[in-house]
Amino acid sequence: MQLLVHSVFSFFESNISIDKYIKYLSSKRSQYSVLTDKNNLYAMWDFIKTSTSYQIKPIVGVHIAPILPALSCGDGGFLVFVKNSKGLKSLYSITSAISAYQSSLNISDLASNQLRFPNSILANLPSRGSYFQSSLSKVFETITRLSSAKSLEDLIFVSLTNPIYSTLKCLGIPSNNLFFGLIEDIFPDTPFLSSRFCRFIEQLPLDCKPVFISKAAFFENADREFLCTLKTLKHKRLVKNSNKLYNKRQPILQDIASVYRHFHLYEFTKYFDRIDQKTTELSNLSNFESSNIDNDNRDKVDKAKNADSYPLSLDNPYNILSAKAKKLILSSLYNSYYFYTNFTFDILPKKPVFPSFFNEPDSNLASIALSGLKQKGKHNNEIYQKRLNYELDVICKKGFSQYFLFVYDILQYAKKNNISYIGRGSAASSLVSYLLGISEVDPIQLDLYFERFLNPARQSYPDIDIDFSWKDRDKIFSYIFKKHPFSSCMVSTNITMNLKSAFRNAARQYGMPEANITKLSKLIPSFYKADSDEKLNIYLTKNLLIPQNISSLTCQLINLPVARGPHPAGIVLSSPDILSSTPIQYATKGVCISHFDLNNIEDAGLIKIDILSQRAAGTLSDSIKMIKKLYDSSFDLPFDKANNDAQTWAVICKGETRGCFYIESPAMIGLLKDLKVSNFLELVAASSVIRPGVSDSGMKQEYILRKIGKKRVEYLFPDLKALLHETNGVMIYQEDVLKVVHTIGKLSIEEADLLRAAMSGKSRSRKQIESLKDRFINGGLSQGYNITQLEKLWKQIESFAGYAFCKAHSASFAILSVKLAFIKTHFKEVFYASVLNNFGGYYSPFVYNVLALTENIQFDISKVRSSSLETFYDGNKIIIGLNSFYFLEKADTAAIVAFKDSLNKDEPFLLGKFIFLTHIDKSRILKLIQIGFFSDSYSSIGYCYALCNKLFLLKNRSYNNLVETEKTFSKSISLFRHESLRFYYYRYKYLGMFVDITPFDILWQLSQQNILSQKDENIFNKYTPIEDYTLYTGKTVIILGWLATHRSAIADKDKLMGFATFFDGNSFIESVFFPPAYEEYYSFLKYFSLFLIKLDVQIVNTSLSLSVVELKPFIPDIFRKIKEAQNGKYNQTAERNTLIHQ
Repeated sequence: MQLLVHSVFSFFESNISIDKYIKYLSSKRSQYSVLTDKNNLYAMWDFIKTSTSYQIKPIVGVHIAPILPALSCGDGGFLVFVKNSKGLKSLYSITSAISAYQSSLNISDLASNQLRFPNSILANLPSRGSYFQSSLSKVFETITRLSSAKSLEDLIFVSLTNPIYSTLKCLGIPSNNLFFGLIEDIFPDTPFLSSRFCRFIEQLPLDCKPVFISKAAFFENADREFLCTLKTLKHKRLVKNSNKLYNKRQPILQDIASVYRHFHLYEFTKYFDRIDQKTTELSNLSNFESSNIDNDNRDKVDKAKNADSYPLSLDNPYNILSAKAKKLILSSLYNSYYFYTNFTFDILPKKPVFPSFFNEPDSNLASIALSGLKQKGKHNNEIYQKRLNYELDVICKKGFSQYFLFVYDILQYAKKNNISYIGRGSAASSLVSYLLGISEVDPIQLDLYFERFLNPARQSYPDIDIDFSWKDRDKIFSYIFKKHPFSSCMVSTNITMNLKSAFRNAARQYGMPEANITKLSKLIPSFYKADSDEKLNIYLTKNLLIPQNISSLTCQLINLPVARGPHPAGIVLSSPDILSSTPIQYATKGVCISHFDLNNIEDAGLIKIDILSQRAAGTLSDSIKMIKKLYDSSFDLPFDKANNDAQTWAVICKGETRGCFYIESPAMIGLLKDLKVSNFLELVAASSVIRPGVSDSGMKQEYILRKIGKKRVEYLFPDLKALLHETNGVMIYQEDVLKVVHTIGKLSIEEADLLRAAMSGKSRSRKQIESLKDRFINGGLSQGYNITQLEKLWKQIESFAGYAFCKAHSASFAILSVKLAFIKTHFKEVFYASVLNNFGGYYSPFVYNVLALTENIQFDISKVRSSSLETFYDGNKIIIGLNSFYFLEKADTAAIVAFKDSLNKDEPFLLGKFIFLTHIDKSRILKLIQIGFFSDSYSSIGYCYALCNKLFLLKNRSYNNLVETEKTFSKSISLFRHESLRFYYYRYKYLGMFVDITPFDILWQLSQQNILSQKDENIFNKYTPIEDYTLYTGKTVIILGWLATHRSAIADKDKLMGFATFFDGNSFIESVFFPPAYEEYYSFLKYFSLFLIKLDVQIVNTSLSLSVVELKPFIPDIFRKIKEAQNGKYNQTAERNTLIHQ
């Protein structure tokens, strides 16, 4: 009986996917399916839903296995099955307990005080070494607690080893629910006939209720080699196919017919067949599935357990066994045959319910909303009052007040702790959200429909998405987990192998040198996806020249689950405790996460809340703090202030918005210029038409041409002008679809939103669409519209609805973008400092550093005497903080700041004290020296580097010895000179930017020092950056460009194309590589930085397009040239080295 089935979610122990598994069972007409992944329930809901969809009855279980040494087979432990839905919490508790071994947390704390084994239990347990105590002790504690609470009646336990069976028996598990599993393939030679088996079966107690078990970890014997590969990857050592330790598992649906063949117990099988009034050939017995048995027949079956009831031939191997063994064998067959009758199969997905944390939620929500209405000055406005009453009525009837109050509570905490946030998504369509401070979008002013957020006709909970500053988001998580410690956890996410990681693992499996693996992996786009393994194999072998065997294994490994981790934003809450709804485990950082991922969390009856983060919110928050410190302590930036600033809109109109969140991408900058965006509504529209769906449909260009007057605005019906005049007759918002359907077709707003949802890409329902279409046509006819025109309008709605974007979401992002544009316009030094302090935005920090330099903003890095964690503007320069020193660890930065605070003014011999007090690794101190961190204390980097090496050669690095050695070594300082280019190479290497100089400034210095070849110097000296590329439309131009960043994308026929940003010495240009060019020059983009670029300049529709025709590395060894420049500065090298080793 196949009760031990591992899927791919047992990680590196199986290649059985849930879909393929259930489809296979369906093809064999199996009535039941079983899943027992190792120590987890990750696939539980997928397994249940897929089985149910094929009319197969699912049996949910888990294989609780001790955490054993790396090369053990992992067949120990026991199986736990849930009989019915009442037993889910107990199953969750036991499954969760196994993860407690890897954490200091005790899972039993979630529901009761900390428990240990009672003395009475311990006295009766068998001798338990570290095997039990280290791996399963917390599981056994949980079982003890559940037993005392009488919560085990709905679970079935199947022990796989004798010691664990004895332990489980002592823990109070009901005898009817405890079985002993006889694994069919645990004896590798002659299963069930060896003397070893005879000795084993004789040791079992008569009342142990044995049951035969067959294991499954792969589909067919051809998969054995791949399973050994997975084992090798898991344990990082070779596991061969001949290794019996891993050669035990059988293909899926290997039945226990071998038991009957070995013991010639055909009479026993026929007896069952007669009882069930069916005849089944032995060879077709894949599963022993019981049918309904009446009481009379059950009495006859009970007699089957008597070994003497069956006449057996003399040559039957069964005769060699003792009477006890015979009874156990027959009992095993009986238990196996009727094992499925233990289950009720009532575990189904639940309706999500938000837990009750607040008293009188409806009245509390109404009170807060009314207070917000008064603060906004709208309490006497009838429109706002009517809308608020309507929304509150819907929210209360739907039982969503608790949800709103929970979000409001989080935001109150954020405000008290100066944590910036932005509410976005469809929640901005709600007036209640606006009044609670969830969103800054006024839904009435922007004509947003509440039903887009919360439709009374929908049953699912709405999403309230909040973006917090990425630096402060962990504070929000901590607040939630501390306030609701037993009721909250994070959603998990499934971590799979992408193409690059699959290749690396496959290459290691076949012994490719690590250096070659690194070189080739750089050429593989991580996100690349092909329609089939065949296409992927062709791409790897022909484009990248990867050997066939490595390519084939890569195709097998890609998308294979490898781990479970926390979802970046989602949390769930449950009442009375989290184990009522989900098993939990602890991620590597100690975060509590659910076993269920984003796609299955609602099936468990849980509602996900996204606590999102973004760097732009941090940029705004840091900017306001800096402005308050430097200029105006009372400074604040409400949206109206930024929105009403003409200079800000002039900057947006010109597209000078790099760093301004949603409006800084190349496509968005081009769109801002094309549309000449000059107000908030136009920006909201631009933020929507830039979305992929609108662009791909052609409506982006249609909107641009209408907006700039190159195409006439036409309306199918005159009545549509009042509805769509804001967007020039183009439906670019989902709200536009709602308005048109509601006004023209007389559908209610609720029905219009259902139509939008049905037409969206998420869930297309043709039957529902046809029903609503009929109502739309009839509604239009009742108002006198022509049937032909209505059909035409319906086609437009169908095409628009698939790509239309949520206006509320677009407005939310536009508000933050306008605020950042205001900061950039009036406080550009503060703006760039804040962007860099948040590690850039759409671009890497290098781009913002160079942009600021082109605007004559000065830079420096934190120095040892003035160290700061954060990047900031000091009123004169932008100082790059220690947080941007990526090679440092968190403890290092804290130690450096503490060291700075301990220094006396102008204290000499600083490096020795630094080494003694900070305990930073030598390699990282040398990197600090190389980027100029100690330049405020030592005039020569070369001297400081040599001194550091000298100090670390000391065996006795006491404080006095370090300082005295530095005093002695200081006599040699005259041998060293200041190196002008030395730290620029290392700054780019370790910080990702040159800091206070642009790449073209470095080229100029190399030219001045005669480091460049004559040919390169002539090219550079004759080069002049192009100011206006539109003057060269239809022509090709050649420029010099420093690569800032590049991205890959999928073009037609699964071919790759690319987008690259270059600095041409004057500004940043955006270029495109079409598939032929990208295929030819992709490797150049990975290995070189400075290029001679031949560009084809075109105006496509209304936008400038620069496509790369040819790409040549210019000064391929530029970094070596920089080193040559610095080395030319050195003198007396031999003498210096002698001093170092004295």
